[in-house]
Amino acid sequence: MFKLKAKCFLFWIPVLLISLLIIYLSTLTWGETREVVGWVKHIPQKTDFKFRHIVQFAPLGIFAYIALYKTTELSRRKRYLLSFVYVSMVALLSELIQYFIPTRIAALTDAIWSVTGGVIGLALIWIYSKIIKNRI
Repeated sequence: MFKLKAKCFLFWIPVLLISLLIIYLSTLTWGETREVVGWVKHIPQKTDFKFRHIVQFAPLGIFAYIALYKTTELSRRKRYLLSFVYVSMVALLSELIQYFIPTRIAALTDAIWSVTGGVIGLALIWIYSKIIKNRI
């Protein structure tokens, strides 16, 4: 088991909000998503490079890691691993929800792009920690 730090649970609010936004967007049609999130209008839907998945999941990876850093006394390796697992679960849940929405298409490649976005976010945390030598 791991030990929790006191009164730092506010760091989980961005993780929860981003996760809920991703799940909510999973329930919308592509047209509705374009109306709710204006910047996606300029991203082609049918491309091999899924930029919008990276933009959604990189911040989730970053905030999940920071929340674990601020609220637990886990090792760096375990924080990275748990953040990766969390991002992967949200990505798979998002695609699972889309499977049951008639106007959406669930795709394993989308889940892979989403997880890739989370890994990019974790890589940014790692690079940042190397630059400042704080090794968060």
